Amino acid sequence: MTYFLYDGTSAANSGHWVVNGTNVAAGVIYPVSAAQLAQTSFVTGAAGTADDLYVQDYDGKAYSGWNAHVQVAVPNTNAAPTISLPSGTAVSATAGQSLAASGLFSGSDLDGDTLTYYVYDSNAAGNSGHFEINGTIVAALTITQVTAAQLAQTSFVAGASGTTDYLYVEASDGKVYSPWTEFHVFV
Repeated sequence: MTYFLYDGTSAANSGHWVVNGTNVAAGVIYPVSAAQLAQTSFVTGAAGTADDLYVQDYDGKAYSGWNAHVQVAVPNTNAAPTISLPSGTAVSATAGQSLAASGLFSGSDLDGDTLTYYVYDSNAAGNSGHFEINGTIVAALTITQVTAAQLAQTSFVAGASGTTDYLYVEASDGKVYSPWTEFHVFV
């Protein structure tokens, strides 16, 4: 028996046949002996791709035809970003102290997507603290978007002595959001 393999999908990020460790180009009819079949595999492509594969066999007298069609699809998966709190959930500060946002929280994404953050300060008291983005005060009780580029210019300014701010942050990779993560700044 001789088998003929064909990959009908030639996108650069699609999968490919491998025979005895050699990659087989898409769009090429590739013969494989019965002995080589054990060393033949298909390596899937990137997430969200699908390959149309065809197999035909030949017994030395007649071809089977391209009647064996398989589509190998790789689901488009996306991991949700996560938030971590390097200083923990309770941060102690002095009155008026400016705390860099990067020291309060950080985000990560398994897919390597660029993150956008959303911050929220639940304490609207006049003597409580507030977020600042590039020197601009963010009003309490407002969900505010912070881009990855703005994160370095974002800080939280602690309130008066005896105050506690309950702060929240979440991250988005443009597809899904992390859960809201709560932390406190107390003076």
